Amino acid sequence: MPEPGDPSAEDAHTAHRILADTEYAFQKHALERTFELSGDDVFVATHTLGRRPDGSTLAWTARVEGVTAGPLPEADFVGMVDEANASFVVTWEDALALAGPWLVRDPNLSPPRWHGNGWPPPEIVEGLPAVATEI
Repeated sequence: MPEPGDPSAEDAHTAHRILADTEYAFQKHALERTFELSGDDVFVATHTLGRRPDGSTLAWTARVEGVTAGPLPEADFVGMVDEANASFVVTWEDALALAGPWLVRDPNLSPPRWHGNGWPPPEIVEGLPAVATEI
């Protein structure tokens, strides 16, 4: 990757994100098929790209309480939606900092995905709104 400030840095960053998004889409399909064949009803989170008003790209994913979820893709932001439909967004770094012991990287998946057993425990969820941000 070019150094920050290099004229090609943002284009390289965007290309890297597009490649990751494409790989996550293929991986999601394969994981969905695996869960389907095993008879498990599991939602596999999507890695979604967006573009900011300044033209830079960002990636986000989401976790929904009450939904049996597969491993979470690594992204810039994680949207959290609880059963009461209250929602907030945290950065990936904040999610890992608060949920690190609960979120475990799957060593068999590339690009990386992280396992969390169900909805995060209350002690983690209670700390997330304090670091909520906007995309």
